[in-house]
Amino acid sequence: MESLAKSIIVTGASRGLGLELVRQIAQLSSPPEVLVATCRDPQNALMLQQIAKWKPFVKVMKMDVENDDEIDAVVEEMTSLVGESGLNLLINNAAIYLPTARGQGKLRMQSRDLMQKHFNINTTAPVILTQKFLPLLEMAASRDATAPMGCSRAACVIISGRLGSQTTSYQGLHGSNLAYKCSKNAVNMATILMSRELKDVGVLVAAIHPGSIKSDMGGPQADLSVEDGAEGTLKALRPHGKVELRSRALANQSTQAEKFPNKTQFCGPNIVQQLSTPLRKAAGGGGQENMTTH
Repeated sequence: MESLAKSIIVTGASRGLGLELVRQIAQLSSPPEVLVATCRDPQNALMLQQIAKWKPFVKVMKMDVENDDEIDAVVEEMTSLVGESGLNLLINNAAIYLPTARGQGKLRMQSRDLMQKHFNINTTAPVILTQKFLPLLEMAASRDATAPMGCSRAACVIISGRLGSQTTSYQGLHGSNLAYKCSKNAVNMATILMSRELKDVGVLVAAIHPGSIKSDMGGPQADLSVEDGAEGTLKALRPHGKVELRSRALANQSTQAEKFPNKTQFCGPNIVQQLSTPLRKAAGGGGQENMTTH
């Protein structure tokens, strides 16, 4: 695969999809110059540390996405690493799906703390991270104002999922899961709003559903291996991939939403939301994606 971007940061990279994204990006034939992988506890992220030892351009940094001081520290370190080139790609992967929110996840099972925890990490954190890294993304976007929007220029990608879809919830699919679903629906809305705001400065913003992944969170009943989920995600993010091409097409249309034959919904002018079918095997399957704790 050709180069994805010169500088990339992946949150929630200690396990699951985040770890596999880092591993596969590090193995690209044209890897990034800087690949920062963040997690809450780098000392115990042994597999991540092994990748960094194997590939010197991979930098492991401590960051709890609920801790603004740690976020600011990573922004400062990233600024020193990329300099005037800026940041090309922010992958907001860190998220939670707490055991107490699983199963039926109905109203009687909810608490203020449970709801707030999911919103803090799944909704507020991606918004704040995008805000904090925006100066670096804008710097990268401004280096070639004539280039099309995309991950190789400047982009923020949020790993979301079909569980945040109002349509699938209305159809009664995938249970209640109230705290998790509401937080993912909210981050999908945030993605739409951020994409419209940042389009004028050349920063692409997209939410993407990587598929139903066999992981600690997705469970053994899921459709895809973590390897397949990461591979499909990166394929969609690459130059001239589905994210870039369809976002560009929608940016030139007057409509704000379009339904494609595969029932995947893309909301414009600069967002790919619920990108599920193109990343899944032909057999398809359920919509619960892996959500790696950060």
